[in-house]
Amino acid sequence: MKKILSVLCFCSISALATDMYVDYSTQNISFKTVDVEMVGGTVGVSWGDRTRFYIEGNIQSDNTKNINYYDVVIGINGDIVKNESFRLGWDIGIGAGQLDVPWYSNKNAMLSLPIGLDMVYRLTDKVMLNAGVGYKYFLDLTDNQQYTICNDGSISESSGSGTCSWHGGIAGYSTNDLIGNGGGVSAQVGLTYKF
Repeated sequence: MKKILSVLCFCSISALATDMYVDYSTQNISFKTVDVEMVGGTVGVSWGDRTRFYIEGNIQSDNTKNINYYDVVIGINGDIVKNESFRLGWDIGIGAGQLDVPWYSNKNAMLSLPIGLDMVYRLTDKVMLNAGVGYKYFLDLTDNQQYTICNDGSISESSGSGTCSWHGGIAGYSTNDLIGNGGGVSAQVGLTYKF
C-alpha cells in the first residue's frame, strides 16, 4: 500500500512539473566519526517560472567504505542571471534520508540541509545541460536509547524485571550507533528535459 501511495504521489507531483532532471552527483562529507566520498545520482522534477519548487531523490555510495545514502529533498530555487539560453540561480532545500554504515547494527536517520548555485544551458527547445555546486549539512537524528535483546532475537525498549520474560530471557543490551552531524561540498552535472 505504501508503494502504491508513493507512486501516486510522485505521479501527481510529476503532472505539475515543468522540468525533469537527471544528474550525476558527488560529495565529500566529514561526519563526526568518519569522512566519506559519495558518488551517485539524482532524479528530480521542478515547476514554476522565476522561482521554482523542486522535489528530488538521491542515491549515493562510498564504494571503498560500503556506505550508502538515500534521501528525498524538497526545495526552492530562483534566478540570479537569466536570458534565452542561460540561467544562473540559487537553491535551498531540506531533506530526509537514511545512511547505511556496514559496521553499525542500525541505520542512521538523517536530516539534510542543502544550499547551492546551479547553472542551466539550453541545448535545444526541450533539452538543457545543468550543473551545480553547493554545500550539504547533515544532522544525525538516530535514536540513541538503549535496547534490550532477548534470547529469541527480539528487541525490547523496556528494561528491568519481566523484560523478555516471554522471549527466553535477556541475551544482552544494545545502543544505536551515531555517525554524528557533518557536512561537505557537493557537485552535480546532468540533463534537464522541459515539458
